[in-house]
Amino acid sequence: MDPDKTADAFTLLDPDNNPVSVKTAWLTPKTFSVKPGSKLNPSAVYKAVFSTSATARDGESLREEIRLELATIDALAVSQVFPADRT
Repeated sequence: MDPDKTADAFTLLDPDNNPVSVKTAWLTPKTFSVKPGSKLNPSAVYKAVFSTSATARDGESLREEIRLELATIDALAVSQVFPADRT
């Protein structure tokens, strides 16, 4: 993939379909990394989209956009401590 054109073609959408601020990077020629600019909401479904402006190194564009759904987990919390505090 063309690193710059493919990074520009990427959008992360929140559950209300609003764009989320992200930092993108290519870790290797085959590994694309996305880091949200702020914490994502727990128990939510986000959409990752690569538009057809993503381009291969040979200049060929995607024929159709790629859409992925990403789900976050519930917020983690401590429910019990063993042994009980101060026992």
